[in-house]
Amino acid sequence: MMSIVDEKKLTEWIVSDKDKRIRDFGPAKVRKIIGDKAIMDGGWYASLCEKYVHITPQTQPNKHGVGELGTCGGKLQPKGIEESIGQLAEMSSALALMACKYFDFPDLFAEITNHITQQGD
Repeated sequence: MMSIVDEKKLTEWIVSDKDKRIRDFGPAKVRKIIGDKAIMDGGWYASLCEKYVHITPQTQPNKHGVGELGTCGGKLQPKGIEESIGQLAEMSSALALMACKYFDFPDLFAEITNHITQQGD
């Protein structure tokens, strides 16, 4: 995403050494570079991190609904399947938008962006 928003930063990242990448291109710095040009908003990203990446003492594995207990092991959870497919759809949409922008398909980019905007209304 950063490479679409700021091509100069992409070049800087490519030629940087490890220390510079850690200092200037950590997750928080990249989110700041992307800013409000991100396809998904900060709330979506924070929720994604909280649920799937950075666990907290309140994390309950596989708890997908109110009143439902977290669970481990093999158990069919329709709500969990629905959430997983929803997250995959969102990520696929984001990747499609980035591909459109990268390969200069502005008409397709506008069509997908308008569709996503209408879905959110």
